[in-house]
Amino acid sequence: MRYIFRLLEDIVPVNADISFLPNAVRVLYVRNGGLTVETASSNQFHSAGSAWVGQDEVSYVVGPEGAEVLRWELVPETETHDGRLRSSPKSESRVLNSFDIALDPANSWLLRCDQVTFPPGTVAPLHMHQGPGIRWVARGEIDAIGPGGVPKLHLPGDSFIENGIDEPVSARMHKEEDTAFLRGLILPRAVKSRSSTRFVNREDWDRPKRQVYHVHAERFFDLP
Repeated sequence: MRYIFRLLEDIVPVNADISFLPNAVRVLYVRNGGLTVETASSNQFHSAGSAWVGQDEVSYVVGPEGAEVLRWELVPETETHDGRLRSSPKSESRVLNSFDIALDPANSWLLRCDQVTFPPGTVAPLHMHQGPGIRWVARGEIDAIGPGGVPKLHLPGDSFIENGIDEPVSARMHKEEDTAFLRGLILPRAVKSRSSTRFVNREDWDRPKRQVYHVHAERFFDLP
């Protein structure tokens, strides 16, 4: 079955009306400010640097500083709306990235939001992941080399796609500063609490890794 996986940015000011989002498989990562995520059965406040994962209908209730939110969503390919907030005219909402993916309904899936931080000068050797995802660069820079050996420089605020198993990639990070990016990843459920990275070349399998991983949130979901 085919789906759309997308990343949006929502900037919700203090005086904004409550925003409503329909059912969808999604991550809400609070980049700045604070946000209460309301569902039919719960309220959860999230401060900057934390994430919520679920597939419920939700409402945004912002804190006293407003909120800047990165929102990853998985929706059926038949979805006609681009996902921007429709119920809060005082807010700003835009699509940062989007792509089509095929997910096998015979498999079980989870959605993960994590952060990877690299010391200056780190080189990520040729690798792949167990599922597709969209990255958003928080700081530093990533010179990513994708299929075909074509490099692409990604700076803070940029987003980029990695398709996972079928397309190994490598990358070089900023030489003088830490580099960090956030990811929304769709993975098999068996990867829960485990790394999704697989290094292609034998010499890299046991080599010490300099990067630091932090999983903000992950949850099993049912395909829409």
